[in-house]
Amino acid sequence: MSVIKQQQARWKKWLNRRIPPARSVTLNQKSLFILPTKAGYSFLLVAVLVFLAGVNYRNSLSFGVSFFMVALFQVALWQTWRNLAGITLTARKADSVHAGQLAGFHIACRGEEGRQQQGVMIGWPDTTQPDEGLVRVDPLGEEIETTVSCPASKRGWLSPSRLRIETIYPLGLFRAWSWVDLDQRTLVWPGLQTVETVASTGFGEEGHRIVPDGMDDFAGFRAFNPTDSAAQVDWKVLARSDELLVRQFHGLAGEDLWLNYDEAPGRDMEEKLSWLASQCVQLGNGTQIWGLRLGGQAIEPGQGTSHAHRCLDALALYH
Repeated sequence: MSVIKQQQARWKKWLNRRIPPARSVTLNQKSLFILPTKAGYSFLLVAVLVFLAGVNYRNSLSFGVSFFMVALFQVALWQTWRNLAGITLTARKADSVHAGQLAGFHIACRGEEGRQQQGVMIGWPDTTQPDEGLVRVDPLGEEIETTVSCPASKRGWLSPSRLRIETIYPLGLFRAWSWVDLDQRTLVWPGLQTVETVASTGFGEEGHRIVPDGMDDFAGFRAFNPTDSAAQVDWKVLARSDELLVRQFHGLAGEDLWLNYDEAPGRDMEEKLSWLASQCVQLGNGTQIWGLRLGGQAIEPGQGTSHAHRCLDALALYH
C-alpha cells in the first residue's frame, strides 16, 4: 500500500470516529473545519502591507486601516463559522436511475431557529472543479428539502461518499466546511440503449396475439362461404356491386409477452441487461401484459410503471 493510500485510510478512519455515519447530523464545533479562502489570504496580506507602510512612513492612518482590516478578518472568522454551526442535515428518499445518469438524493436542511443562516452549499464536489456539483440552500431558520446529484457509473447499489457542506458567507474571507455521511444509498438500473419496440411476430399493438376470426377489430372483406352467418354479409356492398362479401374481424388473445435473458442480444452480460432494461422502460409505458425471465428467476406478467420498476430492480441486482 502506498503512502498516499495509507494517509487516506487514516483520514477516513479518523473522520468516521469524529463524525460517524447517521441518517441525521447536526453540525457543531466537533464536526466543523474552517480555513481562509484565497481572498482571505490576500486580504490578510494587504493588511500586513498597509501596516508595514505605516511603520515605514510613520503614518497613523495606515495603522488604523491595518488594525481595522485585522479586526474585520477576525469577525469574518466568527461569522462564517456561526453561519454553518447548528445546521441539521437529514437523509430523505433517493431516486433510482440508469447507469450513466445522475442519481438524485433528497436531503432536508434545517437551520437553527432564530438565525438567518444562508449561502450554504451542499453536494459532492467534482475533484477537477471543486465548485461543481454543489447546490445552494438558504435555511433561514426553517427546513428546506433539496436534491443533490451524484454520478452513477455502474448498476447495483450506489452508496455515495461523504457529503460536503460548506459556506463562505458573509464576506468570502473564510471557508467553513464539514464532511457528513448520511448513510444513504440507491439502486442503479442498467444503462439504456436506443432500441426499437419489442418485435414479436403475430402480436398486435398492445402485445397480444392476433386471432384471425375474432370480433374486435375490422380487418377487411372476404368471399362468402355457405357456413357464414347472414349477419356477417355486407348487404350494402351487395347492393352496389352484386358481390356477396363478408366482413372479417380480428381478435386479440390474452397470450402474454415474455422478455428472456437467454434470448437477449448482446456480446456480454452487461449489454444483454442493458437491452432488457431498455425494453422494460418501453413496455412499462404501455398497457400490454409482459413478464421477465432472468436466469432462474421469473417475474410474473404484469403491466405499468410499477411492474417495470420491479423488473429493473431485478436486472440491477442480477449477479
